[in-house]
Amino acid sequence: AVTGVALLALIYSAMNHHQNTQIHLEMLRIRKIEQSVRIVEQFGAPEMAPYIRTCIELRKQVAGAEPRAIYDTIESKTQNHDAVVAVLNFFEALGIVVRMGGADERLLREYFSPVVHRYRNSLHEWIFKKRGELGSQDLFSELEFLVRRWSK
Repeated sequence: AVTGVALLALIYSAMNHHQNTQIHLEMLRIRKIEQSVRIVEQFGAPEMAPYIRTCIELRKQVAGAEPRAIYDTIESKTQNHDAVVAVLNFFEALGIVVRMGGADERLLREYFSPVVHRYRNSLHEWIFKKRGELGSQDLFSELEFLVRRWSK
């Protein structure tokens, strides 16, 4: 037979376990927010600035252009190509973090969704052509993942 003391000890233990679980969940939530802030900071870091500036200029240059002109403009200078690859690689890493649940997706979506869609829309033809050239349909697939996920 379970005594009153044993029952009370069991209840106390269960309550303590529940409280510990809640504390751990809150700590995890805070860590995900901190990770999200670091990701936003990485995108705004000084080393990304030249790449982003180049990509902004490229997007202006190729707005409404034919797919071949977009490809040629990006490939015409190493600086253009490197900037596009650097920014798309950042979005690839972002996609992996989101897919794995390693950050606060709500925060990342709020900040990055418009940017991800803009880059994907302006660089879609270049990405498609590069996939063919390299024989890799997975090239920048995490960017595509973010676009699909954040279009819902």
